[in-house]
Amino acid sequence: EVRVLYGSQTGTAEEVAWDLVREGRKRGVLCADPAALNELTLQELGSLKFAVFVIATTGQGDPPVNMRRLWQDLVDATLSVTLLQGLSFAVFGLGDSHYREFNYAARKMHARLKRLGAKDFFRIGLGDDQHDFGLEQELDPWAEGLWAALAELRLTPPAAAPAPGAAACEDRRFDVEVLDAAPAPAEACPAPGAAGAGGFEA
Repeated sequence: EVRVLYGSQTGTAEEVAWDLVREGRKRGVLCADPAALNELTLQELGSLKFAVFVIATTGQGDPPVNMRRLWQDLVDATLSVTLLQGLSFAVFGLGDSHYREFNYAARKMHARLKRLGAKDFFRIGLGDDQHDFGLEQELDPWAEGLWAALAELRLTPPAAAPAPGAAACEDRRFDVEVLDAAPAPAEACPAPGAAGAGGFEA
């Protein structure tokens, strides 16, 4: 199962998380409903095998409110560097390059997860609201790469192969020859005025 977790201040990161879950399900990826990071404990995070983090940056590089509790737990200096060694993850950040701390929360999360032993199975994506096409300019190609990476990890079903002989059946051609109808025997045609020649009778 792939968990999609988010830190969202205005709701945009949560929307992106839901979009990823819906697309993942269409592609056959087993995805639970997305959840805010504050809904998980460190122990629950450490029990995950695959996770995708969608992280917005607020203020001067701050994490959103609905992930701050877990973030404070993650930056505890006494944590073991092997705490998250069983986790494979990917991060997509939502930011605005007009601000100096561009995507700071996402980049900090990415670095901290690796510091605690987690492995990134796909590159970090840094969405920029200043792009001509907004966040989608980075999100769309990043998401396609994400699905490809999950496919390599065998977390998406293989494409269905055509049934044996299906292609051959599609290309078959038939020759049709039209033959002149043979004349009916004389006794098969009732004479004019004979019973039944007038059509329906009750």
